[in-house]
Amino acid sequence: MKKIVSTVLLFMGHAYTHAQIYATPGGAPTLMSPAFTGMHNGTLRINAIGSPNTFSDNMNYKMGSTTCADYRTKSWNKGRQFAGFGAAYTYQQQTVDENRKRNNTANLSAAWHVLGGQKNRHLLSVGLQGGWNYTEEDYSVYFLHSNGNISVAQRTRESSIYQANAGIAYAQQIGKRLRYVLAANTLIRRFAPDALTLHQTSDFPLPSYHSLLAGAHIDVTPIWSLRPSLQHLFYAGKSETFAGSEVRYKPRITAYFTGIWQTYRQTMAVTIGAEHNRWRAIACYQYTNRPISALTTGNMFELSLQYTIWGTGRTALPCVRY
Repeated sequence: MKKIVSTVLLFMGHAYTHAQIYATPGGAPTLMSPAFTGMHNGTLRINAIGSPNTFSDNMNYKMGSTTCADYRTKSWNKGRQFAGFGAAYTYQQQTVDENRKRNNTANLSAAWHVLGGQKNRHLLSVGLQGGWNYTEEDYSVYFLHSNGNISVAQRTRESSIYQANAGIAYAQQIGKRLRYVLAANTLIRRFAPDALTLHQTSDFPLPSYHSLLAGAHIDVTPIWSLRPSLQHLFYAGKSETFAGSEVRYKPRITAYFTGIWQTYRQTMAVTIGAEHNRWRAIACYQYTNRPISALTTGNMFELSLQYTIWGTGRTALPCVRY
């Protein structure tokens, strides 16, 4: 049964995923930071995130999907150290008029985690990630003939991008009610030599960037808690901040939550979801009333599903926010 569920999730998803900033926080943890690889309390964590479609206007259509999985090893050195290994695959498609772009990205990541302090309430993680991106673009070429007639021909061009990502994360538990995690990472993208002239002014795929992440879990009462989150990105001389909070209600085994997320660029997202044993499901609607930026895709409906396989011999972590 575990193998069947894992296979279904790994091949699930048809949604546009806007780089590493998601309307659904934690939808693809290993893409948010490679230091999150293996930062969970199970053996294997599988995430699928995406949306059926995204419309920015009547002539622009985007879709895609991201699925990722990360494995956590057993703890050693008296439960104070462990490692994580992960993989992620993203598919994107963009159609504008008769032009269409197809984008495939594959990533592999690894992280080293060290627990410390009293009762292992501190966690330091460092991670590395490497990836390859392949883009295929179909576009129209218009020819003006000497007789004044115009003809149209379809052309296809391809390009490859190599990317590397390094991240660091720190998590801590303070008392019984507050747990938080902080992370920073840098992603560098470089075009292959034959692709340099194709995307000099393109933001698809996105440029290199740096990001800061912060998240917390605050228990207000035994059944009510708050889960704030913030992501700030620097890219191409610009920046974008996405922040908000969930309200979580857990009367028994199943937990229910809803949240609101906002950017200063007037984009808002509303999430609703539930957690039950090994499962977590989130639905999100994002709305924007401004022109699309490189990191904000416009109005969209997003779905996220997570499944975690439990295991023994793994020390509990001070904070699992993503």
